[in-house]
Amino acid sequence: MGWFILSQAFSILITIVRIGRLSEQEKDLEILVLRQQLVILQRKQEKPIKPNRAEKMMLAVLTAKLKEVTQRPAGHLRGRRM
Repeated sequence: MGWFILSQAFSILITIVRIGRLSEQEKDLEILVLRQQLVILQRKQEKPIKPNRAEKMMLAVLTAKLKEVTQRPAGHLRGRRM
């Protein structure tokens, strides 16, 4: 479990560095592609995916940071209101 958390943290660190080098337009396009991929995966899944504790923790931390940075309510973060 410890190695998993460490690998997840390292993966996120590398992603942050990589994202920092992208232009705003590249970031916007990547978000659109990822959202579309997520919609496709959700449609293909027969049952919901159950994230483990480490993944839930990482999502909670990133969501809290995103809410703080964007100053937007949770409904906006879910993509319901744009």
